[in-house]
Amino acid sequence: MAHKIAYYQVERQIDFHFVQKREESTEYLHATPEGISCKRRRYSWEQLHDISYKPFSSGEGLLYLHTFQGMFSYRVKDNPQHFVNYVKEQVERN
Repeated sequence: MAHKIAYYQVERQIDFHFVQKREESTEYLHATPEGISCKRRRYSWEQLHDISYKPFSSGEGLLYLHTFQGMFSYRVKDNPQHFVNYVKEQVERN
């Protein structure tokens, strides 16, 4: 069974008339028996050594994947506890 959680990316651009535009896109982190993948990256369970979550008062938060290549953050709006629990289980197994 695969687990997934939505994360959000914000892109800001200034157009020709110096008006700032903000575009938010939704992507997904997928946790499978092989590892975690998203649109731009893949992490095998052997590459991960922890996952953590920092909530903000706005209800959003940052989900951190701690890998041997560095720490990668993902902005989430939903409670990621089910995803965090699954990832921690998999990291402990590997």
